[in-house]
Amino acid sequence: VAGDNNLFQAISRRHTNRREYDKQQIPAADLKKIESVPTEEGVTSLVLTESGAIEEIIELVREGNRIQMNDDAFMDEITSWIRFSDSEEESHLDGLTSRAMGRSPAPGWLGRLFMRIFVGAKSQSKTDEKNIRSSSALMVVISENNDKKSWIDIGRSFERITLTLTTLEIENAHLNQPCEVPELKNRLQQHLALGSAHPQLLLRIGYAEPLPRSPRRPVQQVLMKSSRNHNSDNRGYNDEIRIRQRPRKTFCRF
Repeated sequence: VAGDNNLFQAISRRHTNRREYDKQQIPAADLKKIESVPTEEGVTSLVLTESGAIEEIIELVREGNRIQMNDDAFMDEITSWIRFSDSEEESHLDGLTSRAMGRSPAPGWLGRLFMRIFVGAKSQSKTDEKNIRSSSALMVVISENNDKKSWIDIGRSFERITLTLTTLEIENAHLNQPCEVPELKNRLQQHLALGSAHPQLLLRIGYAEPLPRSPRRPVQQVLMKSSRNHNSDNRGYNDEIRIRQRPRKTFCRF
């Protein structure tokens, strides 16, 4: 985002909006801006508005929910990222809060019990279908390769895409089930005629009233410094600054 003040100013406002959208069409000029966001080499994006293309993706999302939400390890990880109460939010300063999901805070034990009893593949698929049909469009972020460098490049490109959406007052939310389950990823690849390219992220975009953002940790909590000698190629830095991040395998979508 260096050199673009509008994108920089959008950083503090950018967030995922998981509520139902209002079905409003995105103006052609704004769609063009979204489709022309500069991406890293080997990364492209595709905006889908045609009902035929979207219907197949609804089916892939439904199948992804069936596979993932019957996986106990997956559900345990998802639940571990949810901050059900205000006290959990204050102690962790990360994760997904009840308010960010459009729900009232609840004691952690009650929230986890609710997840076990009421949140399953069928109910989630019903919610996802409703949310997809309320959206203005779907968006796929694609990479030529599927290695660590490509994943980083996807993240950098996604950063610019979501900041651009924020400047246009367009909301976004993840629908990554078809990208996370290998057999569904292959079907999505074929459905979109991507050849050997890899669909890495799937989003829905559109307009909605804002939801509260999830908490963000202070910078000093996510950076580590380690003293190491560096050669002249390191632009004179004496310390290596690395990102400290909790391992994460999934994008939370509830």
